Amino acid sequence: MAVDVHSVPVLHITQTALAVVSNRSIETKVVSGAEVEAETETKTETETEIETETQLPGSAIMNMRAYQLEMLDQSLQRNVIVAMDTGSGKTQVAVLRIKAELEKSSYGKLIWFLAPTVSLCEQQYDVIRLQNPSVSIKVLSGDVTDTWSQAPWDAILSGTRIVVSTYQILLDALLHGFVAIEGLALIVIDEAHNCTGNSPVNQIMTKFYHPAKNANKLVPAILGLSASPIIRSQISDVEKLEVTLDAKCVSPTRHREELLKHVSKPELLYREFKPVDDPEHTALMESLHLVYQNIDIKTDPTIRKLAQDTSEQGRMKLRKAILEHDTYTQQQMKSFWIRSKVVLDQLGPWAVDDYISKVIAQALQNAKKSKSAQDPWVDEDKRYLAEVLQKVLPCKIPSGDPQSRGVSEKVTILIKELLTAGDNVVGIIFVKDRATVAVLADLLTKFPAVLQKYRIGTMVGMSSVSGMRKNIYELSHESNFAPLQDFRSGKINLLLATSVLEEGIDVPACNLVVCFEKPDNVKSFIQRRGRARMKQSKLIIIQEWSMRGRTEWEALEMAMKQEYEKEREEISRLTQIESEEPGSLVFEVPTTGARLDLDNAKAYLEHFCRVVSRSEYVDCRPDYVFHRTSEEENSPITATVHLPPLLAPELRQWDSGSGWQSQKNAAKDAAFHAYKGLYKAGLVNENLLPIRNPGSEEPEQVVVETPYFNAWRAVAEAWERNGDKWMHTLRFFDENSKLMDEYHIVLPVHIPQPRPIKVYPEWDVEWRIEISAGVPISHDDAMRLPDHTSTLLAMHFGHRWEVEDRSLVIKVIKPDENITRDRIGAIPFHPAIHPMDMPYLVRDLYNSSSPCDYTGLLPSKPPIEEVQNPFKAYDEAPENVPYLIVKRVTKRADYLHRIAEKPTQGVSDPKPYKWVLPMPWAAVDSIQKRYSYFARMIPSVIHELEVMMTAVQLHEAILEPVGITDMQLVIEAISARHAIEPVNYERLEFLGDSILKFCTIVQISAQQLNWPEGFLSFAKDLAVSNSNLGQACIKGGVSKYILTKIFTGQKWRPPYIDGVLAEEQHPQKPLPSKMLADVIESLIGASYVTDGLSKALKCISLFLTGENKRRMEWYEELEGRRILFDNVAVNVELPPTLRPLEELLGYSFQKKALLIEAVTHASYTPDARSQSLERLEILGDAVLDYIIVTKVFHCKPSMPHHKLHLLKTAMVNGDFLGFVTLKHSLQTTETIINEEGDVEEREASLPLWKFMRHTVPAIGIEQMAISKRYENLRGDLMDAFTKGSNYPWALLARLQPRKFYADLFEAIIGAVWVDSGTFDACEAVLRQFSVMDFLERILKDDVHILHPKEELGLLSGSETVTYHHDAVDTVDGGREHRCTVKVGDCVAAFVEGALNKEEAKTKAAEQVVKMMKECKKGQE
Repeated sequence: MAVDVHSVPVLHITQTALAVVSNRSIETKVVSGAEVEAETETKTETETEIETETQLPGSAIMNMRAYQLEMLDQSLQRNVIVAMDTGSGKTQVAVLRIKAELEKSSYGKLIWFLAPTVSLCEQQYDVIRLQNPSVSIKVLSGDVTDTWSQAPWDAILSGTRIVVSTYQILLDALLHGFVAIEGLALIVIDEAHNCTGNSPVNQIMTKFYHPAKNANKLVPAILGLSASPIIRSQISDVEKLEVTLDAKCVSPTRHREELLKHVSKPELLYREFKPVDDPEHTALMESLHLVYQNIDIKTDPTIRKLAQDTSEQGRMKLRKAILEHDTYTQQQMKSFWIRSKVVLDQLGPWAVDDYISKVIAQALQNAKKSKSAQDPWVDEDKRYLAEVLQKVLPCKIPSGDPQSRGVSEKVTILIKELLTAGDNVVGIIFVKDRATVAVLADLLTKFPAVLQKYRIGTMVGMSSVSGMRKNIYELSHESNFAPLQDFRSGKINLLLATSVLEEGIDVPACNLVVCFEKPDNVKSFIQRRGRARMKQSKLIIIQEWSMRGRTEWEALEMAMKQEYEKEREEISRLTQIESEEPGSLVFEVPTTGARLDLDNAKAYLEHFCRVVSRSEYVDCRPDYVFHRTSEEENSPITATVHLPPLLAPELRQWDSGSGWQSQKNAAKDAAFHAYKGLYKAGLVNENLLPIRNPGSEEPEQVVVETPYFNAWRAVAEAWERNGDKWMHTLRFFDENSKLMDEYHIVLPVHIPQPRPIKVYPEWDVEWRIEISAGVPISHDDAMRLPDHTSTLLAMHFGHRWEVEDRSLVIKVIKPDENITRDRIGAIPFHPAIHPMDMPYLVRDLYNSSSPCDYTGLLPSKPPIEEVQNPFKAYDEAPENVPYLIVKRVTKRADYLHRIAEKPTQGVSDPKPYKWVLPMPWAAVDSIQKRYSYFARMIPSVIHELEVMMTAVQLHEAILEPVGITDMQLVIEAISARHAIEPVNYERLEFLGDSILKFCTIVQISAQQLNWPEGFLSFAKDLAVSNSNLGQACIKGGVSKYILTKIFTGQKWRPPYIDGVLAEEQHPQKPLPSKMLADVIESLIGASYVTDGLSKALKCISLFLTGENKRRMEWYEELEGRRILFDNVAVNVELPPTLRPLEELLGYSFQKKALLIEAVTHASYTPDARSQSLERLEILGDAVLDYIIVTKVFHCKPSMPHHKLHLLKTAMVNGDFLGFVTLKHSLQTTETIINEEGDVEEREASLPLWKFMRHTVPAIGIEQMAISKRYENLRGDLMDAFTKGSNYPWALLARLQPRKFYADLFEAIIGAVWVDSGTFDACEAVLRQFSVMDFLERILKDDVHILHPKEELGLLSGSETVTYHHDAVDTVDGGREHRCTVKVGDCVAAFVEGALNKEEAKTKAAEQVVKMMKECKKGQE
């Protein structure tokens, strides 16, 4: 059984799938989504590029217009025949009707799309498939109905929802009982004006539809589609068609005057030639003819097969075949010869030799591959034909200049017309014969002048002969639609085609149409003329020199001119009516005086729609539908304006308040009421502007003067009072946690949770100082305690600056020790009583009593040449006295930070003594030097206590309502990175940023249930902007507590009580607004760590309260979600097409309307009840952010901020989300029937993206292109994510899924959160899509996730990295992206072959990074 049943492969769809699109006068734009680069970039492109494999014509991106929705509404109410002009998008009406039927009809019902030709079936299959990828669609074609049986029909239709076929296929299926009319839900009939007389559709309706309807049986809905010729038909013909199809002929009441203004009629020109009678045959033709005449028919396989049948009937067939030469080979050779003569007549000698050579070469090649499982004689016929063809003179495809061997006069005329046409030609040449198309295309490419001006392609209809017995003389055309796709995209600008392009198939408007032969009839003339729709276009007819037939065309031309004149008169009449109608509607805002009237309403509404929409593939303009108030011709007109689906359903449709004489004024009225309604809904402000007003944000890095908080002032003031004091114990532990010493400190304020202090006495040594909880003591007891602070400071710092005997803000006590200043340098040095290992410091009395360690003794003064660091006046120092060899005590005063670099041993100094000291100048402490170890760290301890007290003061003064219990979190939250504290706020800021973003989106979404995503996003951005958070930080009083000052021990001086009290109370310190904002987010993060979202919301509500009328009352933790959930419609059932989606997600929705909204793209206009996915997408983005951020934040061991940021970027970037959307799918099976007639089952998949509802053909095209790229990259991507050591940035850049993939995924996550109210359910969906698995694998194996461009910037240091990118055309008409990377002035890498700019730059950066790492490794 040789039924041609196929589902077009992805590659084929990608090349061919541009749908019938709507009115081409509508300009649209694809957002490129190119990122803003930090690197210097040299752009060599002269225009903006759409970074996509498939070039999309503007019309393909256009959304549904209101007049198409009007036709859809008519079709949903009754059976209709939609009559619309060519290029106005009637097929898209059918797609919408099919979508509507899929969502309401039962699963077993079929939708059958009928088209008159196989080529049109192929195109319409692509149109439907692109916008319904989740349902099973089959194309049935082929003249093989005699071999069909019930089993293949049952197999192929099992699970199928849509069938596309020619008229005859459905008729035969009904006649044989394979399909019942009751099993069809909808029949769509393309080119319905053909359904007259004894046509197959007429028979379907009269033999099956009408009898079933008359018997009160279920019958399918009928939708007919017809181009404009039906409008010009006789009324009686239209009525007959309406009766036949049981449908009403309808046409849109759209802006008729606007349509008329865009009508452009071509100039009709005739070019005549004189045919050559009996042209001379070429040698190759003569050889072909001779071989044909000399075929021995007795050796023909057909004759030999018939001779085996000895019956009477067999003998009669044999006799007939011999007498009539009726065999496969004879017929093929006869037709081949006839076509050769036609090619000679039409094109000339060069062309006929080219034709014969190609036919023979192709036939011989096909004979080698031929293999028929059904009939071995088929192969025998082909082999025999090949043997015959091999007898033709040795031939090869001619080369060189065709004119040297001769071309026909027709070709000469054609070439002249092509070369004299103007610039920017977009043309079609209609040719009658399939073979002539191929040869003429070859011929034209041999003329350099033509090739320089034109990029040529061919398009022919599919042969009606089944695959195994195709005619050799027709020349095969492997891809029927790829050239058409290239023509649409502009890759080619001259298309040679048969009559297949006359009707139905969508073709861009042209400015040159050439009929290589005279059209067969008036219908063909009209349809070909309709292709020349551009301004100043030409229709050229090349015909034989004769006056015959001219009158027919001129009469038709005159009739059409009269019609155009009537249209212009109508335009003039409408213009006059519009100018005479008064505009009396006015609305004025009381508070501002802003005015809305009929003159500005449409402009205001269009501006609002532009502001509201940021989505690619979405035409956001308002659209108008007009109605007559009665059946009378001149009755008043009303208008309905439709707004984009991004708005809530109740805000999308508005009617005019009155009837008008013109559509223009009715539209103004509708726009007036729409804009007034938007104002009342709160989407327009008091100045009648959209509330989203870009440009109102303040600059990110505003530097703000903010008061400085001095923690010691409160301490100093407390010392002046008689209240209780607090005593803490400080314990010193070495690197082995061995207790070294113990001290007490007394403060007049309480530090509830003193944190351990890490100090670094050596480069690789870490000690720990633990501070106990404070014990309250009375003021008097505190005053009676000794104060060792000044003495300890003087031990280490007294030689550098004066240590005064004044009270400090802190009292340090060494228990049970008598430490006084008079014991510093109290004893003269004597070697008899002061050995080298003594536990005391030596003082250099000559140098301010600087402390030293005694390491040796010299009998006399060494020569200066032996001393590395001789003191001043060394020559005057005593000569004949012993000299001490000493080591000066370190000058370090900062022990909170490690030494920047490991001390190097260096080359040994030849001078043996580093420092020496005359013994008379030396004195020894009577205080053990171990106390100096603590003394040198007192500045560090005092600084740490200041930090702790700052946090305590902040908590007590401001944060107490929040209830952060861990003071260390507060310290972390207020510590700026450049303060170089042990911790900084960056980790908490990373967490708080995500928490704030989530809470803000939930809050605003719940408060503003009718706001579109653009307004929500703007409000969120404003709420969390650095400017707003910075102001909140200042107004909340937090700014003065931020720790920004770096502790530098060299500049540190003791904070004496009287000195602190004498300081200015409010010194200023400049802080950037980003730092202020970061601290607020850090405090939110600290609150979340303390006790989850509820605590974080307390912190948010403390600082982000809004002002005056905009005062924000933050919801409780789950209140916002409850509001969102309650706002969702109840009792909404999932359409059959979406029911598998819950299994794919692994989640069953309580409210199915949420899932429907989550998969509805903004281009999807038919469903007036559902909003598009954008609101859920912005919420899902925040939920996804929240889950990933909280997960990585709590990983152990804790990761630094930059690693957290890299992880988040790796897991939530759009390319990665697009990848997981492509990766995860439901695995199913589908049944097909191959060319051999065997029933096969093959695996099929339903990924998430196939369920997205949209009505833009360009989205379907992009989906197919990305699906193809994914199939090519899937293995490499999975290897990278499951076992690679590096994150696959370059592979994802090559995949480059469009933004709507990530939007869809995020909208699903948002819908699950609203429905479930839990993050666990959302995380389960993320795990279902492997997001959590990939994250855990990245963490477990420490996958390198730094982006190559960022890594290159780091490795390059101070050198500037420059990316030079360009894109060039490839041989196959595509685009190849290249990139050169320069580091400094050196070219470091060059890559080519990339699919887009980002891939090229990423690959180039990868190369340089790899090279630099290998070079560094080699150096090490």
